[in-house]
Amino acid sequence: MFYQNKKQETMEIAEISFTQYILLYPPILSPRRFSVVRHKHQTSNYIHAKAYVPQGSVLRPILYLVYTADIPVHPNTHIATFADDTAIFSSNPNPHIVSASLRNHLSVIETWCRLWRIRINQAKCVYVTLTLRRQTCPPITFDKIPIPPANRVHYLGMYLDRGVTWNPHTRLKRTDLNRKYGLLRHLLKRNSKLSTENKLTLYNAILKPTRAYGVEVWGSAKKSNLDRIQAFQSKVLRTILDAPWGFLSDILDVRASTLKGTARPSSGSQGRSTSVTTPCP
Repeated sequence: MFYQNKKQETMEIAEISFTQYILLYPPILSPRRFSVVRHKHQTSNYIHAKAYVPQGSVLRPILYLVYTADIPVHPNTHIATFADDTAIFSSNPNPHIVSASLRNHLSVIETWCRLWRIRINQAKCVYVTLTLRRQTCPPITFDKIPIPPANRVHYLGMYLDRGVTWNPHTRLKRTDLNRKYGLLRHLLKRNSKLSTENKLTLYNAILKPTRAYGVEVWGSAKKSNLDRIQAFQSKVLRTILDAPWGFLSDILDVRASTLKGTARPSSGSQGRSTSVTTPCP
């Protein structure tokens, strides 16, 4: 894949499996061009792009990575991007310094967005102060519009609350698990015609991934928060195995790991290379 700037100078960005077939030009060029340049010793003509890339196209994530690869960074902040979700972190004992660092970074991003004609959906922008203190970071603006504060933020399927207690996350995750279990109840109930093996397959394929997602991060929550999720697992497995209330030997036989048992080996392998930065301690 190649990138061509305003001076028509072509430079290679990345090598992927179909680099020999595709030349990609950024939308700042006029007109937009997308061309298949070589296939079986033949070269195609340039085609003017008159529409956006279709939803679900394999090119969409590639285009996004190309267009946002040069997003500005700042020495006093950390930026995390995944698909179209972007988070900016800053850490300092002084909340005023945190807000100042974020304002400086956002100011640079404003200029970058105007240059590349990228519009930020400010309706989805929030800022949250992660701290055990009573202090809150001063207000932050983007493009002269205040970013609303929040007590929790939803990022990559996890809810980060102000005190990082994971109470909202486990509560909402239990609600999501109950909803999914309600859809599968007729298949997992005690008098279902499905075999126990097939019931466990459904549990492992649909419910268990929801239960265990991100447990390496939120698995350190206090016992009362973890019990919400652990109680759900025990309830569902008792139904699947047709076991009486309080009888756990059959559950142990199917090797259904607890939340702490799931989190411990994963967090141990990742802890050597992963650090956690909070916006305002």
